[in-house]
Amino acid sequence: MKATILTRYDKNATDLELRDIPTPTPDANEVLVKIHTAAVNPLDNMIMLGEVKLITPYALPLVMGNEFSGVVEEVGANVTGFAVGDRVYGRMPLRKIGAFAEFAAVDAGALAHVPDYLSLEEAATVPLTALTAMQAFELMDAKPGQTVFISGGTGSLGAMAIPVAKSLGLTVATNGNGENEERVRALGADIFIDYKKQSYADVLSDVDLVLDTLGDRELPTEFSVLKEGGRLVSLRGVPNGRFARRMGMPWYKRFLLSLTGRKYDAMAARKKQTYDFIFVHEDGAQLESIASLFPAERPLTASIDATFTLDLINEALAKVRRRLAGQDHRSHWRLPVSYLTTPTSFITIDGTQIAYRELSAGASRLPLVMLVHLAANLDNWDPRLVNELAKSRHLILVDLPGVGGSGGTVPPTLEEAGQKAARIVRGLGVSSGPGRHPDSRIQACFIERKIYEFYLRMIDRKSHA
Repeated sequence: MKATILTRYDKNATDLELRDIPTPTPDANEVLVKIHTAAVNPLDNMIMLGEVKLITPYALPLVMGNEFSGVVEEVGANVTGFAVGDRVYGRMPLRKIGAFAEFAAVDAGALAHVPDYLSLEEAATVPLTALTAMQAFELMDAKPGQTVFISGGTGSLGAMAIPVAKSLGLTVATNGNGENEERVRALGADIFIDYKKQSYADVLSDVDLVLDTLGDRELPTEFSVLKEGGRLVSLRGVPNGRFARRMGMPWYKRFLLSLTGRKYDAMAARKKQTYDFIFVHEDGAQLESIASLFPAERPLTASIDATFTLDLINEALAKVRRRLAGQDHRSHWRLPVSYLTTPTSFITIDGTQIAYRELSAGASRLPLVMLVHLAANLDNWDPRLVNELAKSRHLILVDLPGVGGSGGTVPPTLEEAGQKAARIVRGLGVSSGPGRHPDSRIQACFIERKIYEFYLRMIDRKSHA
């Protein structure tokens, strides 16, 4: 079978290798799953960078991938509850990941049945967020009637954590872009704070629980709205001694992490609060309960903005890195610097394969997205122009739908063409830049008159040389 392999840790995010390896044989407590879809998320990049070695050391070479959906191919002798042909999904066990492959042998305890209303593509995006929400509230020891503040609750985690919190009888407060208020309230949020209009610190006080999704820059403010003796669980902070003890780590790791987390422990101690860092683990039983929280009449919705084939896994990981960093340039990630040697890549947007080329010799904050007019395609660009622009910019050049290497059909109106172009830009990971709120509108630069003026000047200089 084909699998993507990490051969060494590298601070520059070493590319994974696609290899042919033997199909695994499940042991008595495992299920052999034919992987249909594996989700790519920040954890995968953190593993590649060696940032979680202290928490979960892996022996290399390592088959990567943490979150998946698929179909049961074979069951071990001791396995009950699963049969060949069942649709399943899960978070790979911490000790044995490997979802970026055609098959994976997975402990049955990590698996759950996919709800009927979810496609396998949608299901692959669920396990980590669902388990994170459930395990966070479990760690908080949340009780009915308590109030929880979920920071930045308009994202994918909020979409899961809010319904989970309501199922536990909690009053839910969250903040985000006001454009999302109606959707978030429909999920069950009782209090919504538009961050553009007011600070949550001016609205909230003495909440029982805080679920932190933002990390260092927000933790002091989050502690300020938490009541004396309240509990804060963080997804983006740093591990501390409490985390190390909970994970059963040896004494030296407990010592190191107690030093790492002492800043937040001190914040919490001022009002006898507690600070916990969470690193989600596999739990098929918890995941199975998702079906009851999101029944068919009120289904879980999943957002998928792009899909990649297994041989393009490195492009998928790079996209996640860009989005996580709040940046869109990748000059230090070995992009080509010459248009003549830039390969054509592909991304699937709304079911349509889109061809694009990406290069950069510079490090601009925001990429220049170059859309060719009418029926022109990627091969119509003049390399001299493109290379000159790439000296100072990160460039993404795109074949529009129905043109060149892209699939689909040409949009019949300019309005539809613009909408499709915006979806392509979003799928390519072009964001609003560092320090912006995740709900900020996407910005993009489209090639227009000024570039053509530059092109004419360059030709004019050449003719007079």
